[in-house]
Amino acid sequence: MFIRYHLFYYALFLILVILVKDSWVFLIFLIPYLYFFYKKTSCMSIIVVVILSFIMLRPENKIYLPHYIKGRIVDCRGKYYFFKSDYGKVKLYCDHKLTYNDEIIARIHPLAIRSPDNDHGFDERLYLKSQKIVGKASVDAIVSIKHHFSFANILEKSFSSSATIRSYQRMFLLGYKDEGISEDYKEMTSLSIVHLFALSGMHMSVLFTFLTRILSYLLSKKKSENVAKVLMGLYVFSIPYNISLYRAYLTLIGNGALKKYFNKLDVLSLLVIINLLYNPYILYSTSFLFSYSIYFVILMTQSLSIRTLYIYLSTLPIVIMMNHSINVFSFLLALLLEPFVKLFYISTLLSILFPFLSLFYKAIIIVFQSILHFCHAFPVTLVYEHPSLFFIVMFYYLYFSYLYHQNRNHKRHFLAFLCALLFISHIHSVYKIYGEVGMINVGQGDCSYIILPFNQGNILIDTGGNKDYDLAVSTIIPFLKSKGVDHLDYVYVSHHDYDHYGALKSLKEHFPIYHVIDHYEKERQIGDLNIRMLKTSKSEDKNDNSLVMYCHYHQLHYLFTGDISSHKEEELYQEYGKLKVDVLKVSHHGSPNSSGVKLFEMIHPRIAFIGVGKHNRYGHPGRVVINRLKERGIMILRTDKDGNFCIRHYGNDYFVYR
Repeated sequence: MFIRYHLFYYALFLILVILVKDSWVFLIFLIPYLYFFYKKTSCMSIIVVVILSFIMLRPENKIYLPHYIKGRIVDCRGKYYFFKSDYGKVKLYCDHKLTYNDEIIARIHPLAIRSPDNDHGFDERLYLKSQKIVGKASVDAIVSIKHHFSFANILEKSFSSSATIRSYQRMFLLGYKDEGISEDYKEMTSLSIVHLFALSGMHMSVLFTFLTRILSYLLSKKKSENVAKVLMGLYVFSIPYNISLYRAYLTLIGNGALKKYFNKLDVLSLLVIINLLYNPYILYSTSFLFSYSIYFVILMTQSLSIRTLYIYLSTLPIVIMMNHSINVFSFLLALLLEPFVKLFYISTLLSILFPFLSLFYKAIIIVFQSILHFCHAFPVTLVYEHPSLFFIVMFYYLYFSYLYHQNRNHKRHFLAFLCALLFISHIHSVYKIYGEVGMINVGQGDCSYIILPFNQGNILIDTGGNKDYDLAVSTIIPFLKSKGVDHLDYVYVSHHDYDHYGALKSLKEHFPIYHVIDHYEKERQIGDLNIRMLKTSKSEDKNDNSLVMYCHYHQLHYLFTGDISSHKEEELYQEYGKLKVDVLKVSHHGSPNSSGVKLFEMIHPRIAFIGVGKHNRYGHPGRVVINRLKERGIMILRTDKDGNFCIRHYGNDYFVYR
């Protein structure tokens, strides 16, 4: 059989094909791998992978959702549902309380899928594709609803009436991230131990052992194992789809049923191939990456000691891409907590079978929460900017070289280089040799940032604000972390309009801020940055009371004008005369009432920053303002069209990135 013991090579080839579709850079890896693949296998294998590639890269049909839609609820996520219809799976927002497996007919209106607002921001389109979701919609009205039998619903009815206990039961048995333990979940994420609580192979192994031991009192060992597998199958396929759970169960079944034909790596590779053929975008699912990569490393390190360390190291690039930080004690904490989590999981099972044990289960939850809060109170993290392709390739080259040379004396060299790579990357992230001045795309609002080299200072000028969602948690903090910023030395608030300071409260709660300045001060020196405030008379209009900041950094002068009107611009001209300004933060999002003719008699910028939301109801930026800028040959950078942008300073040289 030409695929026996070669399925791993097929899976790796398909992964590279998907990556090439995303970026032609990966041809650097695909072309030599194709030659290696040919030498390792045969011409027939090449034909097979080419056919598989064509199947996998089949054209996608554009799906247009109708106004009425019929289907079943296949997952409940609190604020929204996953809904399977004839058109495909849909992300559905609904005020009506629905349950798993409900069949409904609903009147809907489709919602636009958001593109990433900033570099390395959440890509909703890619996320939905990774879940094989064709679109999202909001329910206007439920036309009809039928409740169908569901094991998941029966199981949920047996959960405790205690909110905390119920939330943990839902997490361990159904894979739901309940709002009741959202704070605990955030702390788990920050400590990088959330994988211990996501349904996975560890839980399947515990469940299998638990069931076989109970059944062994009634049946022989082989029969008890077979019955346990059947019961686990009924459970796995009766609850909402979970990638890790499916992988764990299918490898358990596959390793037993196919052991005469394939080894364990072949079975894993076969599952990868099937998943990629069904949905190529599943490769971008974090759950898929974690589940399959960790099991791959488990197979690769079966004969080695300290396997837990190898598994932990293998996930670091994924953790850095997700969190842009590594908790120094996360490995030790995960190692110590793993036996406790197994006990926690078994206790969850027992709390369902024997409800009178709920007090014991509650005690375990209290102990766990105490450990969690204690560890979270002493955060020791290494911050990383978003990892480059070079970093990821070098990391895994050194990692697998270390595993490959386990029985040789120079294996320590690879481990030393790996640690050096992590350390240098952290130092480069925090102590950059360059400075940046730019804007974060926060929609209809202002949020400018200044990052000084060698960690001299991190400054935010305004925070933006959005009443529909938490802008600080969803946008600002992830962006700052992706830049290697772990704190803000100063946050300047130009004035107290919500679109300039609305996210400040949440930002202070979730991110270290040393100083907040919302009043006039004459001058401040922060490293190589000089900030001078230009004073104007008090006004009844709070926009005209905006702080006007005149900043000098290396060879460029920046003017941040808040939301002042042309009237205040004229006042500034009378008070300060002509000023050298290279970069202007355009006032009031480009409103026609600002950026008047007098301003451009006062200053002659080369670059203009505009913070503005797409299709905003105010019509910002005004055409008259854009024309004034264009007439003067000023480069226009605007968040609605360019997303985030920045000017990067290397000594006396600078470059514009948009």
